[in-house]
Amino acid sequence: MLLAGTVLAMLALVGCAEESTPDRWVVEELGTHADFRDIFFLDAERGWMVGGGFDIGGGILGSTVDGGRNWTFESAIVPPPTKPSSFHLNGVWFLDPDRGFAVGDGFHILRTIDGGKHWHRVTRARGGGSWLHDVQFVDDRHGWVVGTGGLMRTVDGGETWQTPRDPEEDGRVPRTTGLAMHFLDR
Repeated sequence: MLLAGTVLAMLALVGCAEESTPDRWVVEELGTHADFRDIFFLDAERGWMVGGGFDIGGGILGSTVDGGRNWTFESAIVPPPTKPSSFHLNGVWFLDPDRGFAVGDGFHILRTIDGGKHWHRVTRARGGGSWLHDVQFVDDRHGWVVGTGGLMRTVDGGETWQTPRDPEEDGRVPRTTGLAMHFLDR
């Protein structure tokens, strides 16, 4: 977990600070007190990070187009609650420079088609207390989300999400929770 607006980025992966060598880490001060939960780079220049906090209603999204040297932040990605509470976006994944997904508290699955400028909720289910922690796609159509609310998948590029059923268990839904996942293929 990345905390208090500081990102530790491995230079070989994100290309920060041109004069640094690839085997060094650099601390980048971001100018925000958000707690960041995930970071995703599509390539050496374009990246996004998500998080939130008690004083950041609706979560926060950061984006960079220069390998992490400069970040732009947008808060209130999800409409903030009417009473003060902590809310986090916990995971982020982009398919290309325009299409991406973010997941968060309250079982939110959000999608953007304009590089993160605008987000809309794809689904919210299973009660407000469930958190989604991670999101990953293996191609343009097949993706997964996981959290305390369980595991869901999409086979249509994120338009719809379903809980997978186990055919060997008479179609019952396995109880699956998690903080992170990684798939190599479908």
